[in-house]
Amino acid sequence: MFIALTGCGRESQTDESVAQPAQIAEPKTHKLSKPEAHQLAADTLAYFNRYQKALADDAVMNKDALLRVFNGPELQAISQRWPQPFTGDTEAEKYSACQNLIVSANGFAHAKHDMAFNGLPEKNVLPLRKQFKQDMKDCNAALAS
Repeated sequence: MFIALTGCGRESQTDESVAQPAQIAEPKTHKLSKPEAHQLAADTLAYFNRYQKALADDAVMNKDALLRVFNGPELQAISQRWPQPFTGDTEAEKYSACQNLIVSANGFAHAKHDMAFNGLPEKNVLPLRKQFKQDMKDCNAALAS
Protein backbone atom coordinates (compact mmCIF):
# COMPACT_ATOMS: atom_id res chain seq x y z
CA MET A 1 0.00 0.00 0.00
CA PHE A 2 1.37 3.39 -1.01
CA ILE A 3 0.08 6.63 0.48
CA ALA A 4 1.12 9.94 -0.97
CA LEU A 5 0.61 13.10 0.98
CA THR A 6 0.38 16.23 -1.05
CA GLY A 7 1.06 19.63 0.33
CA CYS A 8 3.47 18.46 3.04
CA GLY A 9 6.11 20.93 4.07
CA ARG A 10 4.13 24.02 3.17
CA GLU A 11 3.37 25.15 6.69
CA SER A 12 5.50 28.26 6.29
CA GLN A 13 3.48 29.54 3.36
CA THR A 14 0.57 31.76 4.27
CA ASP A 15 -2.60 31.48 2.35
CA GLU A 16 -4.28 34.81 1.70
CA SER A 17 -7.63 33.46 2.86
CA VAL A 18 -6.08 32.37 6.15
CA ALA A 19 -4.18 35.60 6.67
CA GLN A 20 -7.30 37.75 6.46
CA PRO A 21 -10.30 37.02 8.64
CA ALA A 22 -13.40 36.18 6.68
CA GLN A 23 -16.16 38.75 6.62
CA ILE A 24 -19.19 37.54 8.49
CA ALA A 25 -22.36 38.48 6.72
CA GLU A 26 -24.97 39.67 9.15
CA PRO A 27 -28.46 38.85 7.94
CA LYS A 28 -30.57 41.94 7.51
CA THR A 29 -33.71 41.71 9.52
CA HIS A 30 -36.84 43.40 8.33
CA LYS A 31 -38.85 44.88 11.15
CA LEU A 32 -42.57 44.80 10.59
CA SER A 33 -44.47 48.05 10.36
CA LYS A 34 -47.61 48.46 12.44
CA PRO A 35 -49.93 47.60 9.49
CA GLU A 36 -47.74 44.64 8.46
CA ALA A 37 -47.71 43.20 11.98
CA HIS A 38 -51.46 43.65 12.34
CA GLN A 39 -52.10 42.00 8.96
CA LEU A 40 -49.82 39.07 9.78
CA ALA A 41 -51.56 38.56 13.13
CA ALA A 42 -54.96 38.75 11.40
CA ASP A 43 -53.85 36.24 8.74
CA THR A 44 -52.58 33.88 11.42
CA LEU A 45 -55.80 34.10 13.41
CA ALA A 46 -57.92 33.66 10.27
CA TYR A 47 -55.99 30.49 9.41
CA PHE A 48 -56.64 28.98 12.82
CA ASN A 49 -60.26 30.15 12.91
CA ARG A 50 -60.77 28.33 9.62
CA TYR A 51 -59.36 25.04 10.94
CA GLN A 52 -60.24 25.33 14.63
CA LYS A 53 -63.36 23.20 14.30
CA ALA A 54 -61.39 20.41 12.65
CA LEU A 55 -58.89 20.49 15.48
CA ALA A 56 -61.56 20.56 18.19
CA ASP A 57 -63.69 17.83 16.59
CA ASP A 58 -62.87 14.50 18.23
CA ALA A 59 -64.91 12.77 15.53
CA VAL A 60 -62.41 13.72 12.82
CA MET A 61 -61.16 10.31 11.81
CA ASN A 62 -58.51 11.39 9.35
CA LYS A 63 -55.93 12.59 11.85
CA ASP A 64 -53.24 12.47 9.16
CA ALA A 65 -55.16 15.11 7.22
CA LEU A 66 -55.35 17.13 10.42
CA LEU A 67 -51.56 17.00 10.72
CA ARG A 68 -51.20 18.10 7.11
CA VAL A 69 -53.35 21.13 7.87
CA PHE A 70 -51.20 22.06 10.83
CA ASN A 71 -47.90 21.32 9.09
CA GLY A 72 -48.87 22.19 5.54
CA PRO A 73 -47.47 24.74 3.12
CA GLU A 74 -50.07 27.40 3.94
CA LEU A 75 -49.13 27.37 7.61
CA GLN A 76 -45.43 27.24 6.75
CA ALA A 77 -45.86 30.36 4.61
CA ILE A 78 -47.52 32.19 7.51
CA SER A 79 -44.90 30.95 9.95
CA GLN A 80 -42.03 32.16 7.76
CA ARG A 81 -43.50 35.66 7.67
CA TRP A 82 -43.11 35.99 11.44
CA PRO A 83 -39.75 37.41 12.59
CA GLN A 84 -37.65 35.52 15.08
CA PRO A 85 -38.73 36.28 18.65
CA PHE A 86 -36.73 38.70 20.80
CA THR A 87 -35.17 40.53 17.86
CA GLY A 88 -36.51 43.89 18.95
CA ASP A 89 -39.39 43.91 16.49
CA THR A 90 -41.77 45.76 18.78
CA GLU A 91 -44.72 45.68 16.38
CA ALA A 92 -44.52 41.90 15.96
CA GLU A 93 -44.09 41.41 19.71
CA LYS A 94 -47.46 43.08 20.30
CA TYR A 95 -49.00 40.04 18.61
CA SER A 96 -46.87 37.32 20.20
CA ALA A 97 -50.00 35.39 21.19
CA CYS A 98 -50.85 35.07 17.49
CA GLN A 99 -47.37 33.79 16.76
CA ASN A 100 -47.71 31.35 19.68
CA LEU A 101 -50.77 29.87 17.96
CA ILE A 102 -48.47 28.19 15.46
CA VAL A 103 -46.69 26.28 18.22
CA SER A 104 -49.71 25.50 20.38
CA ALA A 105 -51.86 24.30 17.47
CA ASN A 106 -49.06 22.14 16.14
CA GLY A 107 -48.52 20.52 19.54
CA PHE A 108 -52.25 20.01 20.02
CA ALA A 109 -52.66 18.44 16.56
CA HIS A 110 -49.77 16.05 17.15
CA ALA A 111 -51.15 15.09 20.55
CA LYS A 112 -54.60 14.38 19.08
CA HIS A 113 -52.92 12.26 16.40
CA ASP A 114 -50.96 10.35 19.04
CA MET A 115 -54.08 9.91 21.15
CA ALA A 116 -55.97 8.45 18.18
CA PHE A 117 -53.25 6.18 16.84
CA ASN A 118 -50.61 5.64 19.52
CA GLY A 119 -52.63 5.45 22.72
CA LEU A 120 -51.58 8.78 24.23
CA PRO A 121 -53.78 9.33 27.31
CA GLU A 122 -56.33 12.13 27.03
CA LYS A 123 -54.94 13.74 30.19
CA ASN A 124 -51.80 14.55 28.17
CA VAL A 125 -53.86 16.23 25.45
CA LEU A 126 -55.98 18.46 27.69
CA PRO A 127 -53.24 20.98 28.65
CA LEU A 128 -52.38 21.41 24.96
CA ARG A 129 -56.02 22.03 24.08
CA LYS A 130 -56.25 24.56 26.91
CA GLN A 131 -53.10 26.36 25.69
CA PHE A 132 -54.41 26.47 22.11
CA LYS A 133 -57.74 27.95 23.24
CA GLN A 134 -55.95 30.50 25.44
CA ASP A 135 -53.70 31.55 22.57
CA MET A 136 -56.78 31.99 20.36
CA LYS A 137 -58.34 34.27 23.01
CA ASP A 138 -55.11 36.20 23.53
CA CYS A 139 -54.63 36.68 19.79
CA ASN A 140 -58.19 37.95 19.42
CA ALA A 141 -57.58 40.37 22.31
CA ALA A 142 -54.29 41.59 20.80
CA LEU A 143 -55.99 42.29 17.48
CA ALA A 144 -58.87 44.11 19.19
CA SER A 145 -56.54 46.49 21.04
